Amino acid sequence: MTEEKTKKIEEAEKPEVKETISESPQQKEEVKTEEKVEEKKTEKVKKDKAIVNAKNINMSLKHAIAICKMIKKKNIAESISLLEQVTMIKKAVPMRGELPHRKGMMSGRYPQKAAKTIIKLLKSLTSNCIANGLDLDKTIIAEAIPNTAGKATNSKKGKKIHLTLKAIEKSEGDKKK
Repeated sequence: MTEEKTKKIEEAEKPEVKETISESPQQKEEVKTEEKVEEKKTEKVKKDKAIVNAKNINMSLKHAIAICKMIKKKNIAESISLLEQVTMIKKAVPMRGELPHRKGMMSGRYPQKAAKTIIKLLKSLTSNCIANGLDLDKTIIAEAIPNTAGKATNSKKGKKIHLTLKAIEKSEGDKKK
């Protein structure tokens, strides 16, 4: 037993020898650049949202609010198809106020110009989702925020708004209760 203990002690006291291969400075730089390239490839992080901001759009704030309420918490493709039906006067956008009744709803209108403009923004939002690595089947419109823009200082009259659309990827656990 004592012989085994002494062998273990002797092995522990021996210094470890590392084999080193002499490399030229150029070879070391090449190795470092290859490592950096590999790190950059793996660092691409998937974003969890996509945003579209539109400034100074010629649109009524009332129409924008009504359309945003209609498309909020829906799939992007579904909301585009809804707005295309609005442009063809097949489906009305529900609105508040003294408006005539429409089929299947209390009151509404067909804001065609506003719907066409928002369709363009939704298509831009889909391309942003693809660029950010979001799955379009699971992506919903989380926020649709219209705001008033500054008044025009020249002689042109018109209504202007700012519009922000934000899409997020809805996971399996985020179901409505």
